[in-house]
Amino acid sequence: MVKLKLSINFLFFLSLTCFSQVGINTDTPEATLDINGNLKISNVRTASSGSNVSSLVIDKNTKEVKVMSLEKEAPIKFLTYQLHSVDGDFVKNFNTNIGTSEFSLIVTGSSYDSGWLYTHEKSVYGPKNVYAYKEGGTWRLYADYFSTYNGTDSGWVIYCLVINKGVVNELPTISVQMNGQETGSANSPIGL
Repeated sequence: MVKLKLSINFLFFLSLTCFSQVGINTDTPEATLDINGNLKISNVRTASSGSNVSSLVIDKNTKEVKVMSLEKEAPIKFLTYQLHSVDGDFVKNFNTNIGTSEFSLIVTGSSYDSGWLYTHEKSVYGPKNVYAYKEGGTWRLYADYFSTYNGTDSGWVIYCLVINKGVVNELPTISVQMNGQETGSANSPIGL
């Protein structure tokens, strides 16, 4: 009887070391720990801010839990573009080469620099218009001061947030007919 128990224990230990995969609610685990269901973790300590922490993320395709280093792979990045010697005050299509399928790009601020705007009289100025848009699979920048300046000694500084699409839910455009009115409202966005 003792030999039988030892043999069973040995076979059980051997099977664990050979396969090393445990499944919860699955008969065929595909990873070291394969859970088919919800996961709940209690009593987790709060991390202090700093570069020595990471986030757990889930791969949308494989459903694997992976570690994302916040120092190298932060989901939100701040980026500054300094555009020198612009044609007048107009930037029609500046290709950032940031892919639209992987990232969202948000312009958070800008400044326009030209001594000409302050030294010439009888000129027409208007508000700044700076935004990001999608074209050809990359994010592009548009910037215009709406002035009549045609020189090339001006420049733009454009501040942007680049956000990993894994943490952004891009909602569809909401189109509202204002019928010539100054006020209006929209339905609650789908997806919030």
